[in-house]
Amino acid sequence: MKTDLIDIPGLFVGANPRWKVKAIFNGEVSLAVDALDRWRADPKMKRDYKLIVEAIQYAANVERVTDERIVKGSENFDHGEVYEFRAFDPDTNWTGRARLMFFYDESDESLIICTNSYDKNIGNYESQNLMFSMCDRFRQEYERNKRSEK
Repeated sequence: MKTDLIDIPGLFVGANPRWKVKAIFNGEVSLAVDALDRWRADPKMKRDYKLIVEAIQYAANVERVTDERIVKGSENFDHGEVYEFRAFDPDTNWTGRARLMFFYDESDESLIICTNSYDKNIGNYESQNLMFSMCDRFRQEYERNKRSEK
């Protein structure tokens, strides 16, 4: 599977961010962009959408997010270094349902690459584990494609 990277429409992370933010695109669809579009359009998920975007904007401007209320890694070490943005409001300590999976590419371009989503209230631990696993598969494919392009 060929993986391309695309900009996330409407996402602004600042003039000089530490990380550029991209989404995986397989030539037909970007699961990450589709999830963001779906959350933005759903009145019940607008708050989650806003908080996920704020988490992305914050992460793009710091070395690494250490607050697990905003970004959390998989508890399964088999997944490698993959993470989830979490819809968290620090003013009210409210945590939403939306999760957006991603990984870092620390190459010269310094990228945060969004891959797929997860709805915390719909699935269970196995579902969440599957979404981290999917993100890891995207990461591995991205790395293979990157090596083959050199």
